[in-house]
Amino acid sequence: MSDPDKSIYSTTLTPKSIQEGKKVSIEAFQLSDIPAAMRNMGWKIAPKLMEHWFSRDAFEMTERSKIDYINTIPANELPSRLCETNLVKMAWVQSFPAGKQAISKLLAQRFTQNSLSLLRKRLMTAGWDGNKENFPLGFTNIGVRYFESTCQIQSVSIGSPSDTINDFYGAIGRATLKLGVTGYTKIGRDGYWYFVIHRYGIYLKDSYDFVGDSQFLGYWSKKRTMTKAEMITPSSISAEDMGFVKVHNGDFNQYRSFHKKGGDFIIFSDIAWLTAPPNTAIRLPT
Repeated sequence: MSDPDKSIYSTTLTPKSIQEGKKVSIEAFQLSDIPAAMRNMGWKIAPKLMEHWFSRDAFEMTERSKIDYINTIPANELPSRLCETNLVKMAWVQSFPAGKQAISKLLAQRFTQNSLSLLRKRLMTAGWDGNKENFPLGFTNIGVRYFESTCQIQSVSIGSPSDTINDFYGAIGRATLKLGVTGYTKIGRDGYWYFVIHRYGIYLKDSYDFVGDSQFLGYWSKKRTMTKAEMITPSSISAEDMGFVKVHNGDFNQYRSFHKKGGDFIIFSDIAWLTAPPNTAIRLPT
């Protein structure tokens, strides 16, 4: 079996035809050149995440296991070796339009019938008997995985295929932004139970994987990726002749099969804390 990080990409870059008298010389592109190309474009987090994938022992998610890791298995029960909690920061997420838009949407939709029902469920799971004041939920020095399993009540999607190709697009693409709360229970003068909110915690959760061989990941060279405008603008010179390689998920899966390196993983960002206005209380469903 030939090394996919060398022979495949060298062959891809060979022009289909070379006119007589024209000499073309292109340095062979390797899949592992992509992080350096990302840094050359000024990206910060995308190359770190990809290098983390390259450094890990071979591990491949399936469509089924990906759903389980993201939606089914409690976050605090996931194997620690599967989770990356240090590279993605919410300050970085908020620096992009996609991040700002998703946070605004999440806060606007933080209290729905479903999220309040989930909040009551979180309280009951924590030990609240439905008839006790000042029962606390959550604290600010909580780990993000435990926070998700005990305090998270709402989520929205973040990112779109139509977004500008930038560091966020290369690192995350599409993911889930989640919100949890900390506070305590209180009975109101009306006889109903309320939850007094101290803080909102917002974080990002995603899977870094290459499920689905055919998914297109762009045209890459040793220096950069082609912009969307370049990919749709007609040109007499092909992307390959300009030194770009068409990359798909399958190329990473082939790399993993050959090198026995390349491990899919789950991303958790840190938590961005927002202090609620004094005496912010939301009525709990019965």
